[in-house]
Amino acid sequence: MFEFKTIEIDTIKIYYSPRIKIDDGPAGISIKLRRLFIFKWLELEGAKL
Repeated sequence: MFEFKTIEIDTIKIYYSPRIKIDDGPAGISIKLRRLFIFKWLELEGAKL
């Protein structure tokens, strides 16, 4: 069975795949909420599978 890892910051809980690796560099991973009209999605930067 596949299990997700979790990170909890304040009231936000993020579930992610254990296959995700942090890219080389000082920035780490950033998650951004993008919006276009009624659509919303998250973009993940600084990580690779």
